[in-house]
Amino acid sequence: MRFEVALSELQQRCIAVALAVIPLLGVIAAATSFVSAQIQHHDSVTIRAREIAQQKAVLEMTPQWEQRLASLKSSSLWRGLFLPSGTVAANGGQQGHLMHILLQNGATVERNSTVAPETAGAQEIDESANFTADISMLTRVLTELRTTQPLSVVRRLSVEDRENGTTGVRSLPNQLHVELTTVSFRQPS
Repeated sequence: MRFEVALSELQQRCIAVALAVIPLLGVIAAATSFVSAQIQHHDSVTIRAREIAQQKAVLEMTPQWEQRLASLKSSSLWRGLFLPSGTVAANGGQQGHLMHILLQNGATVERNSTVAPETAGAQEIDESANFTADISMLTRVLTELRTTQPLSVVRRLSVEDRENGTTGVRSLPNQLHVELTTVSFRQPS
């Protein structure tokens, strides 16, 4: 069985145009891909150049920052940020800053602990205490923590009224159970 197909002149022209357009579309796709890759590369080079310029600017500022830091370290403000060396032992053997403030204000301390892990830079000292106090004593303790030097930051504060909901005579009027954790820093030696 044999088939013969005779294409008209219009059909032949259409096929010729289609065969010419297919490679043209391939060239356009390749050119678009190339241009897109070049644009992405240019963008990444621009970003890297900007980052390098910023890093150079920071490096040029280093002597000025070192000078500012040296002047700050020699001021009394710097000493107010840190506990003096040897103030708090890691095992809690010496009285910590928080414990001193609590005892000074007459708080009944149930538990006190000090954690001072060894680090290369400024040593972070966490001091926790569970104590019983009335609202005015708690206010004095928090105010003293805020206003005294060295700087102490309250990391955790939990206040609980253990007799909340009791009817009749309360055993300890206005007594609150407080869990307080502060953090101070010891200046590196």
